[in-house]
Amino acid sequence: MNHLHDSFSAELLASDRFERLRANSLALGLRGVRRQRRLRSALHAFPAVVLVCLVTVLVVRSYPTRSTPGSYPIPMAQQAAPHPENRIEIISDTELLGLFPGQTIALIGPPGHQQLLVP
Repeated sequence: MNHLHDSFSAELLASDRFERLRANSLALGLRGVRRQRRLRSALHAFPAVVLVCLVTVLVVRSYPTRSTPGSYPIPMAQQAAPHPENRIEIISDTELLGLFPGQTIALIGPPGHQQLLVP
């Protein structure tokens, strides 16, 4: 009986169908092991990534923010009184363009809200 069982096992192991089953089983097992290894690597790297992000946020928050001029209101007590020599003189467009002889300049925008463009 034992001899019959051994020959049957040898025939089963030698069949092409069993080889494909074995190859597929091995491939699925390897895929599962690789997936677990990638997951384990990602879980080990996660705390380092979180630490880098936290340090970056703390460093960025520690630097003072640059503000544009006029973005914060100045208290009235700190404002200097206008000096009579620093008065603003309103001139016409032709007078303004006459201040830049020999240069290519342009006034862009609607009247009253024009901007001077100097290349």
